[in-house]
Amino acid sequence: MPIKMPGKDRWAAYGEGSDCGGRSDRRYAVRSVLLGRYASLALLVFLSWLGSAGAQDGRFPPRIQTKVQKSLQYQLTAAGFDASFVHALLHDERWDLSLLVLEKNLVYRESKANYQHVLDAYSTSLAKDFLRKNCSFLKKTETKFGVEKEIIVAILLIESSLGRHAEKHRVFNTLSGLSQATHPDVIPLAFDYLRQFYPDLTERYLMERAKKKSRWAFQEMVAFLRIGIREDLDILDVKGSWAGAFGLPQFIPTSYLAYAIDGDGDRRVHLHNRHDAMASVANYLKAHGWKPGLAPEEMKRILFRYNRSRLYGETVLESARKLTNHPTCSRRSPMRNLGKRG
Repeated sequence: MPIKMPGKDRWAAYGEGSDCGGRSDRRYAVRSVLLGRYASLALLVFLSWLGSAGAQDGRFPPRIQTKVQKSLQYQLTAAGFDASFVHALLHDERWDLSLLVLEKNLVYRESKANYQHVLDAYSTSLAKDFLRKNCSFLKKTETKFGVEKEIIVAILLIESSLGRHAEKHRVFNTLSGLSQATHPDVIPLAFDYLRQFYPDLTERYLMERAKKKSRWAFQEMVAFLRIGIREDLDILDVKGSWAGAFGLPQFIPTSYLAYAIDGDGDRRVHLHNRHDAMASVANYLKAHGWKPGLAPEEMKRILFRYNRSRLYGETVLESARKLTNHPTCSRRSPMRNLGKRG
């Protein structure tokens, strides 16, 4: 169903105070004081209500978070994780749940993606500098996997600005919260919160989305915990996007387990490490059919598997073309022959 987007003041304050002026009329002054007191009382009551509903700051209210905590404890223990390990995670002060993350994943729709900023002179300069500094490793990776080095760099540029993009959301919090979207206490809370900003939202639509995304999120959460245990990570310290993707190439956890590889030989796989990230992108593309000499349409078909946007694939190819004439890391590249075809 089409959901109308909230206005640009979506995150604005709820209202502005009024200026009563400096009139000398005593009755007006008394009335202004009384109205001010009533307004202050009403505001306190309103904010108190918002806090109990969990909407004031976008977090779950403590009562509901506790119920979700118990649900997750049971589900993750049933999935095979040690009960004390799960308990420690869910009682860590860094663990909390956000209605804003639910909004992003369940109803929020961005306008048509705009990747033009990654094609400007500044972004291209960053990519060329990255290509120069990592030329030797990229050439070896290209030879091993058959994926052009310009394609690898272009993907990392778009996904994370080559590691410069700040990741704001704790991956475990994002996935654990989303996995409980159909919880009987969460769905009405989410609906009451979201309908303030999406008046066309229906309970049926929200429930259908919640069922789909919660199943997906639980699988990704389990995969993420396995990654954390395997790589000995501080699980609650790893941050990513609101969708649960992380690292320079923005892999979701199941893609990490399937395609992420050790690029620098330290026997660990960290996607915030540039060598691991470059090798993992190449491995992903090769596993989905990438090889030297592909036609542009075949390239875009594989890139669509990486990010389900045709415009994304076109932007990757265009960014890669801009890197083919690099003075210190160039070769006779098939990228130069793509032109504007496809």
